[in-house]
Amino acid sequence: AGLIDAGLKLRTMRLPDRFQDQDSPNAQYAEAGLDADHIVNTILKTLRWNQTGAVEERLRS
Repeated sequence: AGLIDAGLKLRTMRLPDRFQDQDSPNAQYAEAGLDADHIVNTILKTLRWNQTGAVEERLRS
């Protein structure tokens, strides 16, 4: 059994499946949400990290 089978959550980040106008690689990554700022924000949202630097308590059912 691997980590995913044990419940590890995986979030993939990839280029969109659509045409992007030619531009610099940095601009294309930013448009696709794959630049450093977007990646950090995605990670923090996934970890439920709030603006004060604390992990938000997960909602209990």
